Amino acid sequence: MPELPEVETLCRQLTPVLDRAVLQKIIVKDARLRSVSLTAGQGVKSVYRVGKSLAVQFEKTKTLLIHLRMTGRLSWITDGTCPFYSRCVLVFDSGRLHLVDPRRFATLSIVVGDSKEKRKLLDPMDEREGRDFMILSAGRRLPVKNFLMDQKTLGGIGNIYACEMLHRAGISPWRRACDMDEQRWRRLSKAMKATLGKAIECRGTTISDWADLFGRKGSYQKQLRVYGRKGKPCPRCGAPVIRTLLSGRATFFCTSCQET
Repeated sequence: MPELPEVETLCRQLTPVLDRAVLQKIIVKDARLRSVSLTAGQGVKSVYRVGKSLAVQFEKTKTLLIHLRMTGRLSWITDGTCPFYSRCVLVFDSGRLHLVDPRRFATLSIVVGDSKEKRKLLDPMDEREGRDFMILSAGRRLPVKNFLMDQKTLGGIGNIYACEMLHRAGISPWRRACDMDEQRWRRLSKAMKATLGKAIECRGTTISDWADLFGRKGSYQKQLRVYGRKGKPCPRCGAPVIRTLLSGRATFFCTSCQET
């Protein structure tokens, strides 16, 4: 599933592409998306990310929210070709934006004005101190990995990056969120920004079918420290990376240097 770095990559690529772009029409090819409609002639006001969703705000108060789910991606086409598994097309005066989704899990929704979710979600890339996270996690007895992936609290972190940032911070995925002191949260906050920032630079992680707006694969998979590296040496201490399940999700970590 595209997570924060992948969606942020699309956001940064779409911003200049849709600058002053005017919507000509919307072509909905998948019956599951039939409820989505936009009026032609609207100009794009802004493009921004809301957690794992991408928001395209139009001048006439409507905002289109795109959630790519498991296998969705966006493709910008200017030569008239149509990619396989195109489910919906936004036709602009400068090109066509295709929602490509082999498994048909991606969702589109319309909200009036700015996205309400934008004001509710805490973004992992926001400037926050360790104490801010400690206050936020007070009383939360769930594992810290689950806390990081709680989309009602932090918007955008999924399984891959939760494993990576916890390893970078040297913290066990099983430590309860409420037991994280300010020092640990300070380490994890720093690791959070470093992990996500580098992944954005690499245009995301391509393990299966992720590709950016122009069809290029991401490259952060070449820098993964623990995710998908079961049995391989930890890059920090050399102990073998362990794979197990936490709340039904594959969890990769080092028992040697990630404190419990």
